[in-house]
Amino acid sequence: MTDIVKLSAQAPALATIIRVAQQNPGLPGAYIVSSSVVPGELTIQLDSVAEVEAWREALHVAAGDVICTDRGSEGHSWLEFWAAVEETSVHVYTRFTVAAREAEGAAA
Repeated sequence: MTDIVKLSAQAPALATIIRVAQQNPGLPGAYIVSSSVVPGELTIQLDSVAEVEAWREALHVAAGDVICTDRGSEGHSWLEFWAAVEETSVHVYTRFTVAAREAEGAAA
């Protein structure tokens, strides 16, 4: 039988994201996942490349640590990075189409 992970195991990661929100109140809202499978990790899903950039700056991640990966057909790509924030591993990403990536590049 598998040991049941208690919510208290996730408390440090949840406290970390609360501190990030308090220190960076202007950050774009996100879909945030904390799991009992990996209680020391958070996954942050965002709606756009620009939002990933805002989070990258807030978490002090170097631009060179951001990865753009093609994933699957139909021009879908992911822009993502991983960061250590306090003692929490944070994965931040967005999924977009190549056409959307080109349009955002033209707007910049």
